[in-house]
Amino acid sequence: MEKIRTAVIGAGNMGVNHLRVHKALAHICELTGVYDTDTDRCAQAAARYEIRAFDRLEEVWENADAVSVVTPTVTHYAIAKEALNRGLHVLLEKPISETVRQGEDLTRMAEEGERVLQIGHVERFNPAVQVLPEILDGKEIIGLDFRRMSPYDPRIRDVGVVHDLMIHDIDVLRFLLPLRITGIQAYGSAPRSGDHTDYAAAAIQMEGGVIATLTASRVTEQKVRTLSVTTGEAYIELDYIDRRITVARATHAHFYANSRTSYRQENIIEKVFVPNREPLMDEIEAFLRCVLEGAVPLAGGADGVAALRIANRIEQCIWADIR
Repeated sequence: MEKIRTAVIGAGNMGVNHLRVHKALAHICELTGVYDTDTDRCAQAAARYEIRAFDRLEEVWENADAVSVVTPTVTHYAIAKEALNRGLHVLLEKPISETVRQGEDLTRMAEEGERVLQIGHVERFNPAVQVLPEILDGKEIIGLDFRRMSPYDPRIRDVGVVHDLMIHDIDVLRFLLPLRITGIQAYGSAPRSGDHTDYAAAAIQMEGGVIATLTASRVTEQKVRTLSVTTGEAYIELDYIDRRITVARATHAHFYANSRTSYRQENIIEKVFVPNREPLMDEIEAFLRCVLEGAVPLAGGADGVAALRIANRIEQCIWADIR
């Protein structure tokens, strides 16, 4: 099998993770090099993985068939557009772009050029999230509660917490429940960043009366990544970090009639088997398989645009209230 020549654009923390995975997938790709505007950081990453440090983007286009774009959001559109124009396949970190129009343009370009455009909604590839649809199949979903919280990171300066963190859960919500949204309420605050929200809470009502609540924070001194789902017959908890799912089911109730009537509800707790796989590894391998086989990516350009559109609505609600 002929290997895909790949390169990574962006050598920050996430970019280095992409380099690590590309290198580990040597059976299907040849990692040719890395590019970053910070030449020292680029040289260090190149030396670490024994690859070439590209001086210009032009060198990337000449030496790769597919690229991971792991750069600040403000640069996504220009870099991805140039890559697609040059005939390369693109794995573009989330959010897809600064604006919905830019995202739609990239999606159109990829379709017309018959190139793979996959968006880095990595939680789609979390093995716990992959197992969840089977558990929810046929169940009456009443509500979902997403919590994604982290300590403050001064490196994230270009977007607020909705586009930085909450957008992962927006995409998972769409993956689990592709229902029409009938209403959004959201609130937030910016205690550290000033121009961008650091803490946000949103309530999304969907057709059929399903309610999803999403909380995202980058000023919380503990890393939390959880999803709980209330259904008509069970309560399901998912931990993204531990890749663990538990299901609480009611069995039966006991009533006691002594001097006072009392009640006890008994539950069965089930622990669901979840494969121990790294989401980023699966995400990048799936991207490369799409390139090799001409398949449609699990999280394509249209998915990136849809998640961005919802994130924008949430931000608009927040800032309307703040102002």
